[in-house]
Amino acid sequence: MIKKILYPFHLFLSRYLDIFAMLFLIMNAVIWYLNDSNMDVTKYRLFQQMSYVLLAIALTNFYRFDLKSFVKDNLFFLAIFALGLYNASSIIVDFNGYSLDMGLRSKELILEAFPTFLIILVSFRLVHKNAFIVGLISLLGLMVFYQSLAIGNKHFGLKVFEGITLVVSAERHQAILNNPNVLGEYAFIGIYVSFFIAMITKPFGLKIIALLPIPILGYGLILSGSRTALFMTIILYIMINVYLAYFKKASKIIILLGNLLLLSGIVLISLGLFSNYIEMIRDEISFSGRDTIWINTFKIINDNLIKGVGYNNFTFVYNELFYSVTSPHNMLLGVTAELGILGLLLVIGWFIYSIVKNHNAIIKNKGKEENTYLILFNVFYITFFIGQMTEASFLKLSTIFPLFLMLQAFNQNIISEYGEEPNLLLNWFLMGVSFIALFIFFGAYLKSISDLYLYGILVTSLMVIIYDVVTSIERLFKDPLTD
Repeated sequence: MIKKILYPFHLFLSRYLDIFAMLFLIMNAVIWYLNDSNMDVTKYRLFQQMSYVLLAIALTNFYRFDLKSFVKDNLFFLAIFALGLYNASSIIVDFNGYSLDMGLRSKELILEAFPTFLIILVSFRLVHKNAFIVGLISLLGLMVFYQSLAIGNKHFGLKVFEGITLVVSAERHQAILNNPNVLGEYAFIGIYVSFFIAMITKPFGLKIIALLPIPILGYGLILSGSRTALFMTIILYIMINVYLAYFKKASKIIILLGNLLLLSGIVLISLGLFSNYIEMIRDEISFSGRDTIWINTFKIINDNLIKGVGYNNFTFVYNELFYSVTSPHNMLLGVTAELGILGLLLVIGWFIYSIVKNHNAIIKNKGKEENTYLILFNVFYITFFIGQMTEASFLKLSTIFPLFLMLQAFNQNIISEYGEEPNLLLNWFLMGVSFIALFIFFGAYLKSISDLYLYGILVTSLMVIIYDVVTSIERLFKDPLTD
């Protein structure tokens, strides 16, 4: 009787979250790299405001949230969060003879970015599967739109769209974005999403339709001249073939047909066809100055190996030492430079944990429908990791890292459907770790030992209350509500 009364409220609240989460997904792909000065000024505030609204809506769905499993699945992220705050307590950096504490700046930047990352992991864990797929389809449409603008500029003389100039720099197109590499990255994201939709769709005809945007996305990638995006796309296709044996029959046929088309394209290229298009991809053998950046980054790491220079402090420190504004252009070097050697180990562990957990589930449950999702998650993780060897978007406010977090949350939602037996000892251990993370997070604001003691009592009591409330609600809804 109680469930019947509460069901309409459950349906409204869950659908409200689904809709706003999808709007958030699209917003994330719009604000960061738009070539618009007004957006540059407001994008951080807009992202935070949207994040807090998303959190407020997610909190109305708290009865569906499993704190213990969330902490277990996101232990690496929480540990990186806590490590960054701990390191920020004191980060002394030597600037050619004078020292400066970069900890306060690091703490401010962490508290600006990481809570929003946490909100994404919490909220998208509660989003329904079909809603997330609709969001991905919308994202695909947006990625095709960006590439279409570049194509329109190339062939139809399109110069301006809604007051934003379409820029071409050194024969590299960027549409209405502020960087041609971003256009290439968006082309890669679109190609991945196109494959994702095609692989999870059952009717063969719909699979073909889902793949139709790929020629537009591929041509947009070529126009961008982004070698990183091209390399990531190649790795993406290789990884899909690595998992070929675990796909359903219709998907295998699609992949094999794709292999045939790819082989035909290679033959035509070797015969000299499409030479004009191939030349659009910059083929000079160089790192575009990245090698110098990497060498200098090693010097920064050597002086700050334990704590790093602080989250998001790399560009500031690099400019002070080497008089150049740049990013590390390598995820591993960037993480080590900013968060120290332990931060590097945690990031690598995060990728290994995610990939191995999915892979084991794929092997153990071969033939299950959910395996296709897990394969596609692993394909993205591996491709993203390799692509970050020449970029540094990980743990940053950008388009692709929040997308990575959304996929992580969706991945955790999918894998929970396998119904693993709970490990009570591990669950309580992870509850303790979450307590320590919260203690470090809020304790960073406190000034005295007495404040810290009182705060410890408060947090302990709060954790007990939350656990008791969640357990009570679980008993009330012992049979999960379904749509």
